[in-house]
Amino acid sequence: MNIRTLDIPVEEIEEHFDFSLPGEWLDRVDAQCKPGYIWLLKDGEAYCDNCQETFPADMLKKTTHMARVVCPQCSESAELRKSWVGQNSARRNVLSYHFAKSVADKEVITCMVLFTCYGYKAGDKPWDVEPLRLIDGLYVLIPEKGIAYASPWRIYPACIRCSDGRYYYRNAWSSLGNHYAGMKVRRYFSPRENVYKYGTKPETFINIFDDIESFYSAAQETPLRYVVPAYKDAYEHLYECMPYNMPLIRMAERLSRYPEPLEKVAKMGLADMYLRYVYHIQPVGSVGHILNLRGSDIPTIFKGQVTKEDKRYFFEKGASPIEFETWQKLRKTGHPMSMQFVHHIEEGLKYSDRTVILDAIIRFGLNLRKVKTYLEKQKKKYKLKAPYPTYADYLKDCMRLSDDYGMGHIYNLADKSILFPQNLHQAHQTTIELIAIETERRRALDAQRREAEIAKQLADMEKKYKKIRPKLEEKYSYQADGYAIIIPPNVEDFTREGLEMHNCVGGYKKRVADGSTQVVYIRKIDDAENSFGTMEISPRGEKIIQARGKYNKDLSDEAKAFVNKFEHDVLEPLRTIASSLDRIA
Repeated sequence: MNIRTLDIPVEEIEEHFDFSLPGEWLDRVDAQCKPGYIWLLKDGEAYCDNCQETFPADMLKKTTHMARVVCPQCSESAELRKSWVGQNSARRNVLSYHFAKSVADKEVITCMVLFTCYGYKAGDKPWDVEPLRLIDGLYVLIPEKGIAYASPWRIYPACIRCSDGRYYYRNAWSSLGNHYAGMKVRRYFSPRENVYKYGTKPETFINIFDDIESFYSAAQETPLRYVVPAYKDAYEHLYECMPYNMPLIRMAERLSRYPEPLEKVAKMGLADMYLRYVYHIQPVGSVGHILNLRGSDIPTIFKGQVTKEDKRYFFEKGASPIEFETWQKLRKTGHPMSMQFVHHIEEGLKYSDRTVILDAIIRFGLNLRKVKTYLEKQKKKYKLKAPYPTYADYLKDCMRLSDDYGMGHIYNLADKSILFPQNLHQAHQTTIELIAIETERRRALDAQRREAEIAKQLADMEKKYKKIRPKLEEKYSYQADGYAIIIPPNVEDFTREGLEMHNCVGGYKKRVADGSTQVVYIRKIDDAENSFGTMEISPRGEKIIQARGKYNKDLSDEAKAFVNKFEHDVLEPLRTIASSLDRIA
């Protein structure tokens, strides 16, 4: 879903920023993101980035480039880099997000995105290079309104090179002076890493440093001072599971747009649920529509009353997006169930199974509590390993047999014996077999239907061709120099000709029957039964479109001479006649 940004001029966006980042924050970025290598130097020594100590490299001389080694000084494991090999691939590109209070409005939060390139030079002391830092994006978070977003008009920092301790854009002949052509306001919100996520080379990869502590600090004494702490723990918990798919700015945008409603959602114990929806951790498409984030109280936000039992369950155990969606759908369809019961049902269901059972509830007034009791008995009595998916498949088969195969009089789910069969496993096997039989029967019928259709089409073509064939014989029957022009006896013979000649003349049946082209055979008179050549003539008979031998190869010189003679003796008079008719018309 595209999220529109606020329409604020770039000059007003920049007014919110100090642009002087704290040194201690940059140190944190460097400590977290700067790669730590062990460098093998040409003078026989080695240098460790982690402890910044030099030591004899005798033990590393036979170690391959980019292998993992352990520093004897600090015992840290690191990648070995030879100081004279591939320094551009050794660099690391990082996007870091720094949140702060606006200098123009203390209730507004800003986020500056910093691109940092940790580059290295070849030769002595390759590590002795200051990182390159460039502003990559600006976000302004305005409580209850949304987000404004600006980024450089033209930016490709992943192409930066480092040489002799200096950074260059793209190549050594292009300076960084033209890196920016000014900032531009973007109409739609997007995390900045989306710009770089399609890199194909290791040196173009972008590492992310999301600083939730700076966001937490910036939110103090702003309208977000309560909602940010409410989601902080949930975010950190989920981040441990999916660190590369959870840009903090995405959550920040949501919290800034709907601070009070989302605070209420968090107080209900559903912060984790909402973030799973925001970051697409669980595939569900409608939570954002189920929650009315423009509401001011829980019934409005949840689009319905919430019982004390459900409130207690939400607060103590939370809910997944899919569970919440099921709970909400049951309420909307007039079959309210407690969240605890929904959780029990969801534990045994796949997403597709859930949809089938919910549709059955709506369509047939299925009582979910009866389903639970029934399936528990089936599991115990018949040792069913997966009762819920089996039941969902059975219901799906019943509806298919009823709706698609005309067996509604047999598989009517309004009948309790069909809705709750005595032996679910056995009943399911029966529906599987019936569907297989019916599918095969329909496939056979379709094949028969197609064959009958093809036969009818062929008969129609033969009928048309029978009428025009005498005229073709009259016009094109011809012999000379041991060769003859033969008129095909029928259109079906085109298939045989195509197979023997290894060409596509078999597909010309309809066109010949309709009169949109004409096809004749070239034969040797002393071997008239065997295919030799195929010729296509224009509809009016005035010119040869093509004349080919077997495998669509050229005819022999003798056969070409015969074709030229045929054209001169037969087709030229036809051209003359056609030209005269055109002049008269």
